[in-house]
Amino acid sequence: MTPRRFPLVLVLISCFLAGCQTTSDVVKEQRELNEQNQNYLEAQAALDDLTERFKLAKTENLDYYAAAIMKEAQRKLKTANEKFLTMRFDSSRATRRLVEKIQSSIDDANQLLDTASRLKVAAEATLGESFAQINRLEELDTPNQFPSDYRDVKRILDGLVKNIADGRMSKAQDRQADLLQRLNALEIATIKQVTLTNANAEIDALKDLRADRYVPLSFQKAVAAKNAAEAIIASSPRDKSAIEAALFSVNYEISHTENLILEVKNLLAVERSEMEFYLLTIEAQLSQVAKILGTERISDRSIASQIEWIKNTSHVVLTENSKLRDMTVELEAALTRTAVANQDSLRKNNSVTSSLSDLLNEREILIKGLQQSLAQIEITNIRETGLIKGELDKSVALNDKLNREIEALKLNYETNKLTGQLALQELKLTHQKEILALQEQLKRSRND
Repeated sequence: MTPRRFPLVLVLISCFLAGCQTTSDVVKEQRELNEQNQNYLEAQAALDDLTERFKLAKTENLDYYAAAIMKEAQRKLKTANEKFLTMRFDSSRATRRLVEKIQSSIDDANQLLDTASRLKVAAEATLGESFAQINRLEELDTPNQFPSDYRDVKRILDGLVKNIADGRMSKAQDRQADLLQRLNALEIATIKQVTLTNANAEIDALKDLRADRYVPLSFQKAVAAKNAAEAIIASSPRDKSAIEAALFSVNYEISHTENLILEVKNLLAVERSEMEFYLLTIEAQLSQVAKILGTERISDRSIASQIEWIKNTSHVVLTENSKLRDMTVELEAALTRTAVANQDSLRKNNSVTSSLSDLLNEREILIKGLQQSLAQIEITNIRETGLIKGELDKSVALNDKLNREIEALKLNYETNKLTGQLALQELKLTHQKEILALQEQLKRSRND
């Protein structure tokens, strides 16, 4: 029988009994049935609330923070449910006394849940740094990189949580210091494992190639770069930019050492009769660079001198290119300022032209009005008509004058526009002349 059908059954039973009993008995039994129904609903509501709270406790993982207390709370919930089932299948058991017993178990369970919540808050406050470090290890994939070590530190942390649940707060605090050291060491080991695994393998490969024999200086630099990266990880395991820079340095030195080994082995393989060809090949490559810098031949000097010349000439070219870039920026800025000035002039001319056009339109409207007035007036007085015609002639003359001023402004605008374009063209020509002069100067310096 479902909880919803229980009150209905009580009502049906009461109706059946009503036909066989006296009125007072019926009223008494009806009152008892109502009380039983009320007791049932009250117990059910309290149990529903407690059940929902247990669901919330599960999402908050209270079993982890207070396992023994949560186990006792579950026992109280079970007791309350068992008592409730007795009234569910036997309506006569739905007494006030039984409801109070059920409520007592529910109250005990709620108190236990409150205690578990307080223990969780205390554990998170006391062991917050350890929990954060565990989360950090999980982000770094430490459980897969170092599964045994991770299980050990996790077991220690679980023990500290249990200490707090058992009321041994000071013990948990004392043991946390050692745990944090192990967690930090495990974080550093994980980062080294993830970051430097390939570098360590490549350095081992260099050892197999006898890098310490063929290129000992370069090999030592590669090993030193790897050791420096390990030191940075150990001192600043969360400084991503510093670690990335150190890793770049390691990879660079390893690549340099690998390529230098090949060069040394190639050099050792050169026969005495092929040494000249080997050196001529190097000179040919240097000549190609010199040609780019503006000189056809530099092989009449030692290879070291050729390299020095290339270095010095490259520096001069870079300096001159920097100056040209600065001049170009300045000229572009000047051209921009000129263009802005021309735009301002254009806006002003357009504004004046618009104002004069508006005034002209007003005068034309006035002339039309006067013409209409002249046509409508009955000319009875020649003198009065003469005055009207005089005003009309003045307005027409003023209108013609305004038209001439507008044409003059338009002509002035076209002249200003042409002047601005000529100024821009002159700036561009000046820019080109200065660049040509610098190029000619650079060419003379190279020939010298």
